[in-house]
Amino acid sequence: MSHLHLALALGGHRTGATASWAALAAEAERGLLDLVTLDAPAGAPDDAPVDAPVDAPDDELAAVSAATRLAATTRSIGLLPAVRAGLSEPGRLAGAVEQLDRASGGRAGVLLQVPVPADEQGWVRAVRRRWSAGADGPVVALPGRSGRGPRALPSSAADLGFVAPRTTVDVHQLVAAARTGGAPRHLLGDLVVVLDDDAGRARHRADLRAADLPATAPEGARVFAGTPSQLADLALAWRAAGLSGLRLHPAEPLRDLLATTRGLVPELQRRGAFRRSGSEPGLRQRIAAEPAERCAA
Repeated sequence: MSHLHLALALGGHRTGATASWAALAAEAERGLLDLVTLDAPAGAPDDAPVDAPVDAPDDELAAVSAATRLAATTRSIGLLPAVRAGLSEPGRLAGAVEQLDRASGGRAGVLLQVPVPADEQGWVRAVRRRWSAGADGPVVALPGRSGRGPRALPSSAADLGFVAPRTTVDVHQLVAAARTGGAPRHLLGDLVVVLDDDAGRARHRADLRAADLPATAPEGARVFAGTPSQLADLALAWRAAGLSGLRLHPAEPLRDLLATTRGLVPELQRRGAFRRSGSEPGLRQRIAAEPAERCAA
């Protein structure tokens, strides 16, 4: 069976309340995570730190600029900035992401946020048509929506989709809908994580932070509070049900990321479920190298 894919969601916390994105991305890379998604503050100047406060007018490509800065400080992790469709012409968006792909050595993608679900396929195609002739193009990801059936699934036009199941039963229902109605080749489950070596402490931290969860997490996303080993159990159960992996939204970015890279990843490696090397080729090749495995519900 193929290895799990793990992604980290960056953004959505108060500026100054978290470690810099560069430090978080570097730790995620050391932990061999596949990719980070970036929901950057709008209007960030190009020479600003990626988590600097912003007072400038909205810039719909701010996340792409932040990802381009991260490309200079990372070597292997995939970079998927979030961009809202409709705020920028498809050609401008495609050109900016292509520049990111060149700057990162083939590690770029885009998390395309389309307000109207019925428009997703059209937007993905419009952006792809504007990439350079003969180029594979960066990876395109789409967020899912609340619910369990086909309406919760992003368009199959994307390479990667995010969904927000709360239980393994939800995963089975989503996977069954994907088999019949179409979905991206890889589906990753969104999960807010509060991790600790002691499950009781993790639950206590989750209770304290219940009103201050990451804004990157989709509405209704499950909050997992427990040990890295318990999270490995859940990740493998969801993989067996048909997901390709998880996108993690750490409640406390640095603390819960360290518990991921130094607790969850080694546990998954011990179980033969996660890669041990970061030497794979670009992000598109890494994603394409392992087919999605969707079991029967």
